[in-house]
Amino acid sequence: MKKLTISIIIVAMNEEEYLENILGDLLKQTYSHSLIDVILIDSLSTDNTLEIMREFKRKQNFRNTIILSNENKRLAYGWNLGIKNAKTDLVLRVDAHSSIPNDFVEKNIFRIEQGERVSGGARPNVLAPSDNTKWNDALLAAEGAIFGSSIAPYRNSKKSKYVNSIFHGVYERKIFDEIGLLNVSLGRTEDNEIHYRMRKNGILLSYDSDIISYQYVRSSLKKMIKQKFFNGYWIGLTTYVCAKCFSIFHFIPFLFVLSLLFSMILSGLNITSLPLLLIISIYIIFLVLTTMITFIQKKFNIYYLCLIFILPLLHLSYGMGTLLGFIMIPFRKEGLKNGKKTSLFDTGS
Repeated sequence: MKKLTISIIIVAMNEEEYLENILGDLLKQTYSHSLIDVILIDSLSTDNTLEIMREFKRKQNFRNTIILSNENKRLAYGWNLGIKNAKTDLVLRVDAHSSIPNDFVEKNIFRIEQGERVSGGARPNVLAPSDNTKWNDALLAAEGAIFGSSIAPYRNSKKSKYVNSIFHGVYERKIFDEIGLLNVSLGRTEDNEIHYRMRKNGILLSYDSDIISYQYVRSSLKKMIKQKFFNGYWIGLTTYVCAKCFSIFHFIPFLFVLSLLFSMILSGLNITSLPLLLIISIYIIFLVLTTMITFIQKKFNIYYLCLIFILPLLHLSYGMGTLLGFIMIPFRKEGLKNGKKTSLFDTGS
C-alpha cells in the first residue's frame, strides 16, 4: 500500500509565546518525516512569530517546509492559503495555541487508512508551560467544567463515534476540491460551517477516543472573557449564513441572557419578579454544585472558589456576544455574503 503524504498547516498571528511549543511537537512526530510537508502561515505578526517560523525551517527535517503570508489576517483565509498550497494526500490543521502528542499524526493516518476520510479525537484544555499557577488552574477548571465549555463531544468523550465537528482534523485533500474551501466571510465559526458542508455531502467525521490533542487555555480571565464574547458574537452572525451549523447547546448562554433581560424588564415594570428570582436561584445552585464537584475531582486549590464568579462572567460574555451578533446581522449582511471585512467588531482571527 502506498504510504500517505500529509501537509501540516499552522496559521499564526502574534503567537511567539506558544509557537515554539507546537513546532517542537511537529519535530517529535513518529510518522515518517519524509512523508510530511509543513506549511506555516504568518498573519502579519508584529512580534517574533515570523522569525520563529524561519528558524524552524532552517533546522527541520521534513520533506518540505514553506512559509506563507496571510495578508488578510483572518484565520479562514490562512487555512485556505495552506490548503491551496498543499501537494499531499492529506491535510492537518493545527492550532498554534495547542500541543499534539508524538504519535498524533500516525494515529490519525491509521484511521484514514482504515477507510475514513476525516479523522480526529479528543481535545481537552491544558495549561501552557508558562501558565502553571493556581489562578491559571482555576481558569482551566472553569474551561473544563461541563457547566463551563466542555459539553462538546470532541473535547473529552470516551466513546469513538461520528461527530458534527472536530478539532485538529486530518482531511483527505481532495475533499476541499469536492465541496470548496472554508467560508472566508466567517470568523471563529468557519469550522462549524465547513464541517456542516462535509456532513451534507455525506462525508463522515470520525472521532477516535484514542486520539488526543490539547489546546492551551487562555492565560488570563480578561483574555477568556474576550474569547467567549467573540465566539458568541460570531455564532450570532453565522446563523444568517448557516443556522444549521450549530446545535441548541451553542445558544444556551444566549437564552440565559435573554431570559435574564426579559425577567428584569418584568420586574422593572412591577409585573412580577418571580421569573428573575427563579432563574438566579437555579443558576446559583448549578454554580455551587459545579464548584463542589471541582473540589472533589481535583487537587485542592483555594482559587476554585472563584468559579462562582468566573463562570457567570464567561456565560454572560458569551451570551451577550451572541445577542450582539444577532443585532449586527443587518449591518453585516453584505460582508457575510462576499467575505469582505468591516471595521465594526470584525475580530475573526
